[in-house]
Amino acid sequence: MVLEVSHVWKKFCRNLKSSIGYGMKDVAASMIGMSFNNETLRKDEFWAVQDISFQLDKGDVLGICGLNGSGKTTLLRMISGIFPPDKGEIKVDGRIGALIAVGAGFHPHMTGRENIY
Repeated sequence: MVLEVSHVWKKFCRNLKSSIGYGMKDVAASMIGMSFNNETLRKDEFWAVQDISFQLDKGDVLGICGLNGSGKTTLLRMISGIFPPDKGEIKVDGRIGALIAVGAGFHPHMTGRENIY
């Protein structure tokens, strides 16, 4: 098993002000040793990814398809370690290199291979 995603959930906040407020409360609570419930939604929060599970073995190929806003990039960011999951667990055996924003830093007059190098 190279990658195991087990019952992964990720939530986000709809507005920046509430998000910053919740983040400050959560950091303060963890600093004084209080636990906070990460499994329930607060006002203005929504689940971006809900209960995703799969396994990949060596040589397997995975395609992630879905409509805009369905959580594809969020899932990839969690697998690569950019975002932590709010619930569930991700186990990776090996290293992952992420190129999430495909157009980032690419030169339009070079080939795909030249851009990668």
